[in-house]
Amino acid sequence: MKKWCHNSFLKQVGFVGGGMQIIAGYGACAASVGLLCSSLSVGLIAQGTNNMYENGYYLLFRENTSGYLRDGYRYVSKELGYGNDEADMIYNFVDLTLSAGGMVNPALKPGAFKLYNYIDTDFIATWRLMSPAALYSEGFLDAVTIYSTYDLYNNKSKK
Repeated sequence: MKKWCHNSFLKQVGFVGGGMQIIAGYGACAASVGLLCSSLSVGLIAQGTNNMYENGYYLLFRENTSGYLRDGYRYVSKELGYGNDEADMIYNFVDLTLSAGGMVNPALKPGAFKLYNYIDTDFIATWRLMSPAALYSEGFLDAVTIYSTYDLYNNKSKK
């Protein structure tokens, strides 16, 4: 029972985190005036959609599943001679990297004035615009991802 509650809690957190990644992807695209739409935003939206799919599937059917994005990581991992655990650790690492990128990407300052073009001083790091609640939730979700990666690493080393 304890393991099921623990797993269910992590899946709920992952589902909410996936939704936040999708929102952050759209926000990064809008806040950067389109500069980050092709790089950071696509990654955040893809990762978030996959997280919502995998965790939502578990919450509905109580079965683990692997989304298309994770399957892609696993395919590349097997082609390179590694296993699913290594692919999942890289998946989590990319998740954290996208999260960090979303926190430091440039966003327009409130009240920035545009005569012809925005200038560098019109942009600041996104985390400076976040509310304390948003910062704490981002930190919590990243901590859960780090815990999941640590758990994967420990289970792999015990095998």
